[in-house]
Amino acid sequence: PIIFFVILTTLLIIISIFTPDISFKIPAVLLLIFTLIIPILIAPIISYVQVNQSQNTDSDPSTYSIADLIGMQTQQGSFIGDLMPEDNFNLWIDNSYVYKKSLENSSEEQQLVYGLGFENYRELIENEIDSSKHGRMILQLYFSMLEIDPSKGSGVMLNITLVNDSAINQIVPDFATLKNGNKVFIKEGNPRWVVPEESITIIGEKVSWRLYPLLGLLPSLGLLSYGIYIEYANYRLENEDEYLDVD
Repeated sequence: PIIFFVILTTLLIIISIFTPDISFKIPAVLLLIFTLIIPILIAPIISYVQVNQSQNTDSDPSTYSIADLIGMQTQQGSFIGDLMPEDNFNLWIDNSYVYKKSLENSSEEQQLVYGLGFENYRELIENEIDSSKHGRMILQLYFSMLEIDPSKGSGVMLNITLVNDSAINQIVPDFATLKNGNKVFIKEGNPRWVVPEESITIIGEKVSWRLYPLLGLLPSLGLLSYGIYIEYANYRLENEDEYLDVD
């Protein structure tokens, strides 16, 4: 969008230089340029700031990145690291790659789910020094399938509360219990728990007002149209004066 704006602005300036000197031409062109600046430059910056705040997990001890999660080691009696039952934390995931697929769930029904490919984290996941086997397993098992489409944003923040699933005597996210959880099967014997909509916050969505400033195109076109009308009226008046002088 920024490159498009620069090219369009350059074209507008060139056109305004080589077109005839029409009344209100300069105010109309300036209004047109400023109208384009707002949605094309300001809106992406606002989205970037929102995403950057979510990515900065160091500023919030209860928010983890993928690197934080899979870098933890297995500890006896914990989910991973020092995370225990009743702990609540957020997990930030960049969802640049999203896959949509219908899979069979635990109720033997087909369910449409959205999978996170984690391509952005491939080097980290494949690095056995910076990531643990248990961390990689937890990432794929619990946090790779979403109930809703996250692609309308730049990433997702998952809100996770840990519980002790008494049926299997393991610490799991509250949406991944045998009693209430929902899981799908990529293939036989390869399950993935589905993160429900209420645990997902989409970050970096396109701002709803991004197209409203384009309404400024109407007054700029109105100014140009009025300027052309004035020039045409003056041209006719001059021609009529010349015709009367000849007579």
